[in-house]
Amino acid sequence: CDARSLAADLTRGGGRAHMGMFWHSPKHDPVGTMTSPVCNKGATCHAAEMLYALPQGPPMGIHGEGMEEELAFAKRYSDSFLAFVHGKDGEYPWKAWDEKTEPMTFTDKTGSWVVPHYRKPQCDVLDRSMGDRMPAFMHRS
Repeated sequence: CDARSLAADLTRGGGRAHMGMFWHSPKHDPVGTMTSPVCNKGATCHAAEMLYALPQGPPMGIHGEGMEEELAFAKRYSDSFLAFVHGKDGEYPWKAWDEKTEPMTFTDKTGSWVVPHYRKPQCDVLDRSMGDRMPAFMHRS
């Protein structure tokens, strides 16, 4: 929900924002595994996408027998991520943020898809619950 507010603020100020959700269950997450063993058993843990956005070579990265599909996905994801970083519009899946649809782009090994207003009802409740405790500049007008 905080990211949604940030995206809205950036676009209101003339900037561009893109919201994405790494929806892939990694077969390789050495950092997450140090936090919890579930990170290598189907859970997508915090920052798991980093080794897919910027894959590392052997022996640190995704490699070995049975990991070919995982490595191919990491390559596709990394290529998309780097195209985004370099401003190559049309070469990455993330849809630009707009306040009308509030698009969130999900990505997994099957591809990417956009979900408009992802978790909007929950975020609206959280926005309202903060009330006067938020600084004045954070109140939506």
